[in-house]
Amino acid sequence: QGLIAKYEFNNGNCDDSLGKYNGRNNGAAFAGGHLSVSGGSSCEIDSLRNHVWGHGFSACTWFKRTGGAGYQGILSTGYFHHGAWEIRSGPDGKGNIFVGGTPQLEAVTRASGWWFGAGKDAQGNSKLLFMNRGAWNHVCMTWNGDIGRFYLNGKLAESSHDAGKPADETGGRGPMKTTGEPVFIGKAGTGHAGENFIGQIDDVRLYNRAVNAADVAELY
Repeated sequence: QGLIAKYEFNNGNCDDSLGKYNGRNNGAAFAGGHLSVSGGSSCEIDSLRNHVWGHGFSACTWFKRTGGAGYQGILSTGYFHHGAWEIRSGPDGKGNIFVGGTPQLEAVTRASGWWFGAGKDAQGNSKLLFMNRGAWNHVCMTWNGDIGRFYLNGKLAESSHDAGKPADETGGRGPMKTTGEPVFIGKAGTGHAGENFIGQIDDVRLYNRAVNAADVAELY
């Protein structure tokens, strides 16, 4: 319920399986029913520019990162304050890769720093959400107007109300930002042209509600 768009890539294009928000191919390849991107290639959904994400939102996707040492955008409407939300992966400096993301609210603009995946716990220790490098991973990021949640590989990994969160997360309320940027599948997009994903992406789903734990477990 509440599914806005779904990108399955089974037909070798960037079209929405629901037929509502088809995308354009920006140099991406398709193999085995997956989107394959590198070097800045992507699917870009121009028809979702100025979409009102509002008080209910979820972005879910499967991804497999196969190369690159830096930060890489997976699914995004632009880098930090340039967009309304983003899901990215990054290195920890020790050869490991973590994943995280940020929703941007109308009332609170965050110019840097992820809500999920790269923060600190209540004791001030780094809290990274490590992913399976070179293997498929599943992520869902949700917002219900009050609490944000980040699910990794079928389980709740982090909430905006977890202890140790900064005030702009735990105190954030209201609708998400509306932006004139498209949805980028495979790169960070506007604001950071160099954060391009290297690997495969599949089954991108966007919702106008916060999917719950049971929904995420079923998707996973």
